[in-house]
Amino acid sequence: ATYFGEKTLKECLTNIYSQNYPKDKIEVIIVDGGSKDKTLEIAKKFPVKIILNPKKWNDGVGMGKSQGGRIAKGDFIAFVDQDNLILGKNWIKEMLKPFYKDEKVSIIGSKLAVIKQDNLVNQYLSLIGTDPFASYMSLEGQLELNEKEFEKKGDFLIYDLAKKKPLCAGSNGYIYKKEYYDKIGGYTRDNENIVRLAKLKTKMYISLKARLHHKTVANFLGLLKKRWFWGRFY
Repeated sequence: ATYFGEKTLKECLTNIYSQNYPKDKIEVIIVDGGSKDKTLEIAKKFPVKIILNPKKWNDGVGMGKSQGGRIAKGDFIAFVDQDNLILGKNWIKEMLKPFYKDEKVSIIGSKLAVIKQDNLVNQYLSLIGTDPFASYMSLEGQLELNEKEFEKKGDFLIYDLAKKKPLCAGSNGYIYKKEYYDKIGGYTRDNENIVRLAKLKTKMYISLKARLHHKTVANFLGLLKKRWFWGRFY
């Protein structure tokens, strides 16, 4: 989902198309909310499918992510927003592994990477989650503050959604198994998706090797503006 994303979109797409994964098996759908900058100009330089989102917003019933997921053709659907960078060339390969070993896995996430070149606010958000006010109920926050809640298996942590309280997760840097994605009625909001997957008694895996860099904010004022924006929207 994109909206005025010229600052980060090129790097985001370059990382996706640099993956050590068959290019003919990667489908990238850009759902744009009406960008007036160079977002679409940048997107057209890559082999992507572009659809326009008249509703502008990315999260919610029938919004951008929902629209993109509805037309996706693959067996797995990954959500990576314009300001998110998948790191390394084996991100896709690493993320998909549990799907082929455990049929109850419905969703797989990647941990946020703490980048030293980031401003201190963004480093902090990468450690405890992009919404620091909700770290007690977010997956990113609990991975750092309460890791004992997760079972470790090789390069992954397992969170049994049927046995534990649903955590806020499932948006950027997560891959859904299409079979389960369709059963929950597609994408609405991250926390709603997780609750619905929990009702299906499924599992969530978190990769310890595949990392995501979320260019959330440039400073503390930017964080306050972003939280106010989302609070007003919801």
